[in-house]
Amino acid sequence: MLAKAFGVARILCVGVGEYPGDSGYSRLSSCSNDANAIADCFADVRELNSQKDAVTRLTARSEVHPTRGTVLRAVRKLAESAESEDRVVLYYSGHGQRLGEEFYLVPEDVLSADDPDTMIPVSRVLQTLSGSQAKQKIVLLDACVSGPNTRELKLPLASTSPKFLAEYIEQTTGIAIVASSSSDQASWARSPNPKLSLFTYFLVQALRGEPDSLSDGLLTLDSLCEFLSVRVRQLSKDYGKVQAPSWKTSSAGTIVLADFNQPILPRR
Repeated sequence: MLAKAFGVARILCVGVGEYPGDSGYSRLSSCSNDANAIADCFADVRELNSQKDAVTRLTARSEVHPTRGTVLRAVRKLAESAESEDRVVLYYSGHGQRLGEEFYLVPEDVLSADDPDTMIPVSRVLQTLSGSQAKQKIVLLDACVSGPNTRELKLPLASTSPKFLAEYIEQTTGIAIVASSSSDQASWARSPNPKLSLFTYFLVQALRGEPDSLSDGLLTLDSLCEFLSVRVRQLSKDYGKVQAPSWKTSSAGTIVLADFNQPILPRR
């Protein structure tokens, strides 16, 4: 059975686009759409081997908004809900902030850019996930850094914090992190779908079984990242930009996200 082969997927999708006017963070129009698009994939595509009650959404449009407390509680619940054969997936789209050597996710109720007590340390998120029984933990980050023209520009996570993909991953176990861009590159919101960012646009394609993203009918972490690298690089070049996703893992073995060897059937 599929569940026994590579585990049930439990996913938390966080999209933060609405920020207090006096916080210093601009509104981001695509983040809720990004999070809902990824959640829809896991809710609808049975090949991803998830369950609708295992898909949690935190956006400005959900009943519970993505405040600091609700995000931290949801991450903890995600980690604690998984059994040993399961996979947990965290997707985040929103502002990010570097303060010192720490990188933070910026929740909806942030007070200001210089107040880390109202933000979410990435190190805390990874520590919580690493304590989960799940055999695989995957973090997908399409995070923006406040700056000029933020409606189009997402600054690179890897260059935002030197710990982001290197030291953080060394301090955790069994975790894979995929970021929307590489060091010294910008990550762009523009895509063929005006409602989605460039990175998430292609991530959705892969999660829905785009043949070029598969390896022998399987969507693995490696085949996903290779697909994202090629497609995001190519289209960003067409836009006159340079963007390449980055990833790093401390998880042993092959991480399988989906099996598309059988006909793709929507979940009813």
